[in-house]
Amino acid sequence: MKRSIALFAAAMLIFSLTLLCGCKKDGQEIPPDTTAAERREISLAEEWYIVRPERSDSSLRDAAKGIQSALEKKTGKKPQLADDWLAPGTAAPEYEILIGNTDRPETAEALGALGSGEYTVRVIGKKIVAVGKNAELTLLAAGQLEKLVSSAEPIYSDYMFVDSKQYEISSLTLNGTPIESFTVSVPKGADMSAVAGTLTAYISEHAGIDLATSSSQSGGHGIIIGNGSKCAYGDAKVYFKDGNLYLDCGSARAAAATVEYFIYKMIGGRTGDVALTVPDDGSTIWSLTMPERDVYIADPSRMPLLFENSWQPDPAMTDWNRKIDRLMCNDKKSIFTVAHRADFLRYPENSIEAIISTWAMGGDCVEIDVHFTKDGVPVIMHDASLKRTTNFALMAGKNGLPTSDKISDWTAEQLSKLCLREGSGGGDAALTPYRIPTLEEVLRVAKNRLFVICDKPDQWRYCDIPGIMSNSLPNYLLPTAEKAGNVTSLLISYGTIGTSSAETLSAVDALKIQQYIYEKTGEKTYFLLRGWTTRNTAAPYAGQLASKSLTNAAILVNGAFDMSASADIADLAARYPKSLLAGWTITDESDNEKTWGRMYNLGMRSIMTNDIMKLVRFAAEKAGN
Repeated sequence: MKRSIALFAAAMLIFSLTLLCGCKKDGQEIPPDTTAAERREISLAEEWYIVRPERSDSSLRDAAKGIQSALEKKTGKKPQLADDWLAPGTAAPEYEILIGNTDRPETAEALGALGSGEYTVRVIGKKIVAVGKNAELTLLAAGQLEKLVSSAEPIYSDYMFVDSKQYEISSLTLNGTPIESFTVSVPKGADMSAVAGTLTAYISEHAGIDLATSSSQSGGHGIIIGNGSKCAYGDAKVYFKDGNLYLDCGSARAAAATVEYFIYKMIGGRTGDVALTVPDDGSTIWSLTMPERDVYIADPSRMPLLFENSWQPDPAMTDWNRKIDRLMCNDKKSIFTVAHRADFLRYPENSIEAIISTWAMGGDCVEIDVHFTKDGVPVIMHDASLKRTTNFALMAGKNGLPTSDKISDWTAEQLSKLCLREGSGGGDAALTPYRIPTLEEVLRVAKNRLFVICDKPDQWRYCDIPGIMSNSLPNYLLPTAEKAGNVTSLLISYGTIGTSSAETLSAVDALKIQQYIYEKTGEKTYFLLRGWTTRNTAAPYAGQLASKSLTNAAILVNGAFDMSASADIADLAARYPKSLLAGWTITDESDNEKTWGRMYNLGMRSIMTNDIMKLVRFAAEKAGN
């Protein structure tokens, strides 16, 4: 409902008695107006200040700049932008445009007159106020004021505009207490602040309520994100006690899981008047407890998942035979999804936990990196150095451990003493209790669940076949795959062993590797060879593999997706409809739905990403799952 009260004197005389009696319009009470003598036009040519809260975000600051620009265009005078902080003993400027929840009494007056989901632009004395019941509504108010300033309409001293937005949740209580009475308490730190931001953004978007946040809880009701119950690193617990909702967690990533429980399970998509009721005696409402590592390596379904409250894949996305169908390009709607270094947005990169998470959410394949230890054991890590992703700096030289940071100077047993850092690592990344996995462990977990691309081909070869690679190394993957009882998951992939075409594994040699493995083990293997449109190898590879392979013809076209190769990619897709064409989008500017949509429309049906959850959701939508 919109109300624009700017009545002329004649109209006021006719309706004054009604207004003074407190008339209501569309359920909203209209306050008494001014008399004709009191009513005056507001001069925008005065020395105006545009004032916003001291700690306003970039969106509100941009909105203030928009009003500033509109006012300058209209009057030829550029008003000053200012925060609402005033030095002790300093008076506020006479003429102010107050944007958002400033500390001025006029803002409090305007805000106090609003109902749930409302925002307003109004004149109070020599102040023009634009504010809403939450941040989103305040931006709408600012936008309305910018339009008003830009228009030819005069602004009068009794001007008041009110509008409202309907939210899915009209009211929200937790054990009888309005949710706006709760303060979100969160420990200091960027990761935890982001977690709290997810919670407050959801409440704001769906209920129109901005919850206050604080680094400590002092009285009143709180949604307390912390670790009062001393959870271990990967564990989490939700409970309600003494008027507070506790989201306990052993890490910021576990904290995100508790917030997702509150958002998706407790609130869930409810609408209207929502009354949440939970046990108030401190008993556990929901928990997540990581078992011992050996337990979920033996049975990956035993590992609890950080995303379990927000995503459940369609069974077709985790079914092994359907993954083979996607790799074989038997279903043209489906996408074969590949996680670059596995799900490192929730677990350490290249970790067994990140690999299990990729499978459980519906991913088809993980791209991992192989290095060999001093005693010849293939382990999974991107860098040859231990510095970035482990606690090497804390452990080097202690208890007989090596001082070198090179993986090749450590035995597998020595590496098992190190812990991985969160995500992509780095000195600021938190330590986890998770360990460096071996390739054998990865292949045991992947059996009948995931395909595996092993990168760093200068470190290894699939098997020792004389004549295929002149610079073969003594490190081979096939014995490890046989020991793990899983040869099929190991993709014969990429094939690039250097930067020139002479150092690129050809389709003919790849077929020899496949045939050798089949004769030796009885297991069929699959391809994801790297072919180049610029070297004219992509089309020949597709043709050779399609006609001679025991299994599939999958081609990684060039590597990173390049729109300039669109015509060549579309031609390949048309000529070889049963070949899986793949590309990666592992740079920030391209790793998104827009790029994936372009690839999909060209006929590419395999994508490698840094954000496997986002890609899996995109793939589910395309497949209709």
